[in-house]
Amino acid sequence: MEYDCRALEIVYADLLQLSQYSTFALITEFQQVASAIVFNTPRPPRVVWSPDRKKFSVDGEVVIMDQQRTGLRQLYNDTKTLISDLCGDCLGMINMPEDIVDRMSNTDRGYSWLEHGPYTTTPLPLFVRLLEHPEWKIATTYDDTEIAWNIPAVNRFFQKTTQINQNMSVLNHVVPAPPSRATEFVNMRYRNSDRLRNLYNIMQQMYWFTIYSKTSNLTDHDLCIPALVPKELADIISQFLILIRPVEEILSHLTFEESSPSSYAEYMYVWNGKRATVDDFSRTLGNTLKRYTGSYLTVNPFRHSAVAISREFIPRSMSEHGARYADLCMGHGTIQARHTYAIDEDLRYITADAMWEFESVDRIWHDIFGFGENEPPPPCREMRALYAGKCKCAENQDRIVEAIQASMDSMRRRIIEDVTALINRPTAIASVLDVQQDTRYVCQSPLWKAKGMTKSKVSLHRKYQVKRPIWNARRRMGAYLFRA
Repeated sequence: MEYDCRALEIVYADLLQLSQYSTFALITEFQQVASAIVFNTPRPPRVVWSPDRKKFSVDGEVVIMDQQRTGLRQLYNDTKTLISDLCGDCLGMINMPEDIVDRMSNTDRGYSWLEHGPYTTTPLPLFVRLLEHPEWKIATTYDDTEIAWNIPAVNRFFQKTTQINQNMSVLNHVVPAPPSRATEFVNMRYRNSDRLRNLYNIMQQMYWFTIYSKTSNLTDHDLCIPALVPKELADIISQFLILIRPVEEILSHLTFEESSPSSYAEYMYVWNGKRATVDDFSRTLGNTLKRYTGSYLTVNPFRHSAVAISREFIPRSMSEHGARYADLCMGHGTIQARHTYAIDEDLRYITADAMWEFESVDRIWHDIFGFGENEPPPPCREMRALYAGKCKCAENQDRIVEAIQASMDSMRRRIIEDVTALINRPTAIASVLDVQQDTRYVCQSPLWKAKGMTKSKVSLHRKYQVKRPIWNARRRMGAYLFRA
């Protein structure tokens, strides 16, 4: 035994020890040099935009933005038709409350918001339809005791549900937000298992949370990135999970291997009894986008496309997560505040203000692909060109002016709603006035004279980094309010 340990020490010292003479150390240095050469080698661009920003090329594949919007809308309509053809009258049996209960802190295995049902007027309405409808007749009885299953009809059912699930996977990958990595996406769960679920229903809004990432095993720390699901897409996801998925769990015992029922009970993307793999999803994404939008984009090219689209259409101000002044006044940054203080959603770093910031970006993303409440936004560089007086295309200039006007109207409307709510709550007005009396937040304007304050007190706002642009923004909002 002693001889074996000594021999192991000799081998380790000669080959594996990280010293300048060992073989492993030389291999490590060569690997670092090779990585440095690769990372520092200039690479040709993969994405090139047209001058009008209406289309771009990624790896030679042309992507037209208008076709993306119309194609994704057609994909949504076809998916909705497939669900309607399969479920029929069962869709009218769904009875969902206005506010769905979803305890985000619940980590019990098998838990999801579906556990707070039933969300149908009768149990398993789709299963009853498959038994009774002449088009399906998935089972019959004989001798009043035995059940004969119609296996061809069951297989046809799974072919249809797989098509629905594949369409939904493309919509969930493209529409809610800039996409996550494929390895993270195909493992999305709607129920807790060995990892937390990814689907949440919070205050009449549905979110996909990217929790597991490629660095989770290395750092022993999960991410938490929310993606707001548009209302239209959230409706068909709810229909699928309430009506179709329970029947898939039941019938999977008949035609698939033993692990299939548990996959259907936890994972969102299960196709013909097997969990979707990265290669399966990449092919499905490419073929579906080619059929509906004319562009064959698999996982990696679409990820590059999503980054290019976000750079062109999402304002730079929504990507810069600087420290908030309220956090600086308390002696810590925003990251520390979201990690430690007021964790109001039981998920670190995902507080209410962080959710709002992610949600703001997601809503613009919905507009870009035609699933939002507003028209698709103009490219950011056209906005900057208009501000600089260099916008050459009259059509684009009119479109940008209309977009700015619509944004201003929306801002006025929200301010009026907030002020109306304050007027109806006198205690809220008193709290606002108390905050305004705090000398740390006094605006550097002639109003300080009316309040009997000295310039030295007013200058205290510099200590807390309350800069003039913030007060200018507040004055502009006040102007919008009084103008409205």
